[in-house]
Amino acid sequence: MLVFTDLDGTLLDQNYSWEPAAKVIENLKTAGVPLIFCSSKTRAEIEHYREAMGIKDPFISENGACTFIPDGYFDFEFPFTKESGGYKLIEAGKPYGEVLDKINEIKGVPGMGGITCFSDMTDEQLSTDARLPLKLARLAKEREYTEVFKYSGDANLLKKEAESRGLSVVFGGRYWNAGCGGDKGAATKTLIQLFSKKNGPVRSMGIGDSTSDLPMLMAVNTPVLMMRRDGTHEKADIAGLQRTHLWGPEGWSRKVLSMLVKELVTNSRRDEEVL
Repeated sequence: MLVFTDLDGTLLDQNYSWEPAAKVIENLKTAGVPLIFCSSKTRAEIEHYREAMGIKDPFISENGACTFIPDGYFDFEFPFTKESGGYKLIEAGKPYGEVLDKINEIKGVPGMGGITCFSDMTDEQLSTDARLPLKLARLAKEREYTEVFKYSGDANLLKKEAESRGLSVVFGGRYWNAGCGGDKGAATKTLIQLFSKKNGPVRSMGIGDSTSDLPMLMAVNTPVLMMRRDGTHEKADIAGLQRTHLWGPEGWSRKVLSMLVKELVTNSRRDEEVL
């Protein structure tokens, strides 16, 4: 079993805490179930949470722009783009500088609303705006493939101008995210294929709450759409989709624990049939 999860509003609450999910995370590690972060967050941000939670599995950064696989994690050869910081990287997104250049072009389009990028803010400004601790605000600005920004104008105009420049833009609930290449669904499928090569057929669960998570949810066997903080759910039409009725790490914990119990019961029955 594999668990792919978004972070903000899913495993993390409004204060960026995962404490209500801590016990279930330990249960996953004990059961040997990989927990794969699949987020719009940067490599640096995700590493912060992986270290804090003791997670050593691969992860997907910046909305699928890059997949990071720890050195030696798979005992076979597979295609990758480059090696960096103890990982093999599978890059799908173009470099951050190219994306930022395109956004700066869009800023000058007549009638375009105000665009304020993370790169336009100081660490202190971003910390205040995003309600992030200063350390995490710095990590959020260490972008490699995508830019995150606030936008106050016509969404259709923004999407039109972005598309004409080869950019994809998606709204994540608080900020817009722009990138050129890659999405969470394609990155999820790549990791499922690698785990299948390592372990044989695998089952997968995906958990997210926003538009950018839908490609990930479409790529897994068990898609779970988290309730948002305001009690609503993102619009989605995905086969077999489950919805939680709790927000954040509480809802996450209940759904993952339910899956884990079901998995253990199923395996136990299989063992009995073999005997």
